[in-house]
Amino acid sequence: MRIGFIGAGKVGFTLGKYFSENNVRLVGYWSRDPKSAETAAKFTNSMCYSDVEDLVRHSDTLFLTVPDNAIGEIWDGIKNFPLKDKIVCHTSGALSSGIFSDIDRTGAFGYSIHPIFAIYSKFDSYKELNKAFFTIEGSKDRLDEVCSFISMLGNSYAVIEKEKKALYHAAAVTASNHVNALLYTAKKYLRKCGFNDEQTEKIIVPLFINNARSAAEYGSINALTGPVERRDMSTVKSHIDCLNGYDRLLYELLALRLCEMGELKNENADYKYMKKYLKREIRNETVCSDI
Repeated sequence: MRIGFIGAGKVGFTLGKYFSENNVRLVGYWSRDPKSAETAAKFTNSMCYSDVEDLVRHSDTLFLTVPDNAIGEIWDGIKNFPLKDKIVCHTSGALSSGIFSDIDRTGAFGYSIHPIFAIYSKFDSYKELNKAFFTIEGSKDRLDEVCSFISMLGNSYAVIEKEKKALYHAAAVTASNHVNALLYTAKKYLRKCGFNDEQTEKIIVPLFINNARSAAEYGSINALTGPVERRDMSTVKSHIDCLNGYDRLLYELLALRLCEMGELKNENADYKYMKKYLKREIRNETVCSDI
């Protein structure tokens, strides 16, 4: 493959460097920010293009590594260039290859290729990308070729249906971004208890890391502990009574999901009373804007 990148942000830098480290030929970069394209080209030992049409012409595979809300606009800008037999990819987790409108007319083949990985740095994230699981969605015509490319890199992958992309991305966000929201919430509670920032970190970080390690090693259900799992109604009620608004509702919703997990872990345990109480509280909540 001769791969060209349209977009020179964190994803473009990271994938480009990762590909080049795995002996994939990079044509180069074009970006609305010429300085970013120039830096990315130097970082990956490829070329910087001032004309996007030149990049398209010299590439047989294009990666549109731009924000989700720019993919359609970029595609509209290049789809009238000669694209016959080219592979065109974006890296959005939420969007499908359907964003490439009228691609059949161009003779190109569209794919969404998403690495499930939190890319935190332009210059360092590529070093850990070998751990990422990729999902691939798009045209069946050259799907085997795209899958072989990811396999050649050494990464695990799966093919996903176009209709499942939004739910799949919601799962990734829940396991990543939403966990950050929960950590922030827990730290906020501790600060209200009078702990300073240093103490809060010392309390929360080991708890989080040890629990994450257990969940990864034994599975989230087997790693489950706490008052909901052991059906400690008095403790759960005391937690709910000290919370208000969105915090209270968040706790109740998560506790209800913990009941579901508890039933899977403890087959003979009865969670009916706990679930009935939580559902009643959720129905009765009047959530005010307290955040």
